[in-house]
Amino acid sequence: MRSAEGRTGKKRIKAVVAGLSVCQGLQYTVSPVLDRISAHFEEIDVSLVQMLVTSPALLSMIVALIAGRLVVRITKKQLLVFGTFICGVTGFIPLLADNFPLLFLSRTIFGIGLGITTALNTVVVADYFEGEERVAVMGLQGASVGTGMLFITTISGWLGSTNFTNTYIMHLIAFGCMLLVMLFLPESEKITKTEEAHIQISRGVWEITAAGVLEFIFLISFTTNIAMHVRNHFSGSPMLAGMLTGIFSVTIIISGLLLKYVYRLAGKYTLSLGIFSFAAGAFVLVLFPSSQIGLAAGAVFCGISQGIFVPQAMCETASAANPISRTMAAALFTCGICGGQLISPLVLNYISEFIFGSVTTDYVFMTGAVCMLFIAALTAVRRKVETKI
Repeated sequence: MRSAEGRTGKKRIKAVVAGLSVCQGLQYTVSPVLDRISAHFEEIDVSLVQMLVTSPALLSMIVALIAGRLVVRITKKQLLVFGTFICGVTGFIPLLADNFPLLFLSRTIFGIGLGITTALNTVVVADYFEGEERVAVMGLQGASVGTGMLFITTISGWLGSTNFTNTYIMHLIAFGCMLLVMLFLPESEKITKTEEAHIQISRGVWEITAAGVLEFIFLISFTTNIAMHVRNHFSGSPMLAGMLTGIFSVTIIISGLLLKYVYRLAGKYTLSLGIFSFAAGAFVLVLFPSSQIGLAAGAVFCGISQGIFVPQAMCETASAANPISRTMAAALFTCGICGGQLISPLVLNYISEFIFGSVTTDYVFMTGAVCMLFIAALTAVRRKVETKI
């Protein structure tokens, strides 16, 4: 009976993990309609419009670090209920008035919920699963993020084809996730003051966090630029951009579900493989900008990158930290990926302007391809050196 209860309990926890991962996909609600938003607020710089996708990362970094310490006073379940509530409420704030500052503010505040759900979701997996099962559930988590992105961006593209404000309704998903947490997640114990004093961050956690920063500076460029890339080469609607983002998301799902098999083949080079996949995808987007098949192939390679890199990096982060330090380690990694997202438009647009003399989606993707190819090689060499030592 206990075994059956244990299996049921784990299934419920997996449902919570999947729900929280889908909730994270709300970050990309406006991605398919960025071109519509840019046209509506034509006086706003394009970099600021792109940051509607990345601006949540600002508060996510701060909140994730705070959450790493708040577990001393508040349980993970209580924090997650609050985080999902914020994710839901902030989606409807822009409906109060038609102005860009309010929209930007609501997207930024959404980062509070995003930071909590991203950091603590990893900890929930690490707390309840071990070994290869942990890798498999991390893969499920990554697949669920892809599922959320697929559903949210596809429906958002359809809703946004008439009015981009219709996409805000997608934030109802967050309230459903809040109910999952309330019903299925066990009430965890708070970390004691004595245990808090022993929170330590290893070198491995710092290295994985640095890799997360670099990965997401370039990876997020797919979602922030694909709508404009389509408009530049096809004069297309949000429907086509939503379809490409959907392909990207489906690939994340498949890659996440197959992660444990990929890891068996690639081993210590799994992270490098994930990074290299984006370089390949970005090259395809540049080489075949007027081909729908080429764009779809580029979306597949970029999706493989996120589907492999994120859950594998989370696994390695959890393994590199002791149980007491996991929340803070996960928070640091969350800061890394959020930080990369936050500065991505500014960094890529600056590099594009500096090297090519202008900012276009082709130049941005070319920059990402070259840089990620170099980072993948550097990561692989680093892992090879570690083995010899």
